[in-house]
Amino acid sequence: MAFKIKDENGKAISIGDLNRDAQYFWHGQTSFQLKRYSTPYWDSDESDPILASIKVRRDSIMDNWYERIGGSIHYSKAKTWEEVIDQLIKPFVDGGIPKEECLSDADLCKPYVDLIQNWAERGFLPEYCEN
Repeated sequence: MAFKIKDENGKAISIGDLNRDAQYFWHGQTSFQLKRYSTPYWDSDESDPILASIKVRRDSIMDNWYERIGGSIHYSKAKTWEEVIDQLIKPFVDGGIPKEECLSDADLCKPYVDLIQNWAERGFLPEYCEN
């Protein structure tokens, strides 16, 4: 999977910087010791079976910004954020979930759409790259 996100000056932003930016956007803080890609969801308390099942479900679909947004850029060969969002919600829409629900539901795509909108407002642009 290959993609870039460029800043308002057309310069590629490092994955590490994007990762810290995503973590700060979702959690209001950042760690320079990140061991995995940032996710909008905190790790759950595994002693709670409901929260543990949510964590397993999210981990099983690789629910982090790199896989969800980066994958959407790559697999759709996106040149615009609109194309990225369309790809991001496609599996849910194809499964019968209305587009509006995908865009507004925090357990589906809303946190990623919010991050994309933040990046778009700051002049960042997605770029598909050949492998």
